[in-house]
Amino acid sequence: MLLARRGGVFPKYLDGLDEEFQRQEQLSFSAADAVLDYMDTQYFRAADWQHILQAELLALPGWAGLMHTLEEDPRLAPHEIRPCSLTDFLAVRLTMSRVASRMGAAEKAPEENPLKTQENRRLSRAARVYDAARVVRLSADEITRLSDS
Repeated sequence: MLLARRGGVFPKYLDGLDEEFQRQEQLSFSAADAVLDYMDTQYFRAADWQHILQAELLALPGWAGLMHTLEEDPRLAPHEIRPCSLTDFLAVRLTMSRVASRMGAAEKAPEENPLKTQENRRLSRAARVYDAARVVRLSADEITRLSDS
């Protein structure tokens, strides 16, 4: 509900995040509804859902565990106790992924800074390929068979 309010400051690649959260609020989505909506709209096979959700929960080491711990014992929070759950955490992550992927698909790659060294450009390209391969779940063997283009 906090992120659904207008005026949030989001990185450029999350432009539209407030609208997506507003859409979910208007549809009275629970966190579980947001997760299921994401999984349905991405056309993942139901048999793959467990692995996809597990990968999302492990993508930011420690955070899923923290959310689970606070869900189980909210008194551990060093401030005002707020209800939180692992499902809430997953719903926010997947919603951000949805918006970021929309923005990424619509955006041209930025021009590289001419001050970058050749090695930095190579590492930057490798990181982008790695990130893209992770999103589409390509194995190392499948990546090595890709053409340079």
